[in-house]
Amino acid sequence: MPKFFPEGYVPAMEQKQTEKAIKYIKDTFERELSGGLKLSRVKLSFIQI
Repeated sequence: MPKFFPEGYVPAMEQKQTEKAIKYIKDTFERELSGGLKLSRVKLSFIQI
């Protein structure tokens, strides 16, 4: 996907900081939404016989 930035655009953070910020927002949103909806994650172990 091509990137389009305005002329003279300078990012406020470095790429690694941006990635960490996006992950933090995503994780926080998921945690808060699941808590608000009273959801829980179920992990299953599959045993192949």
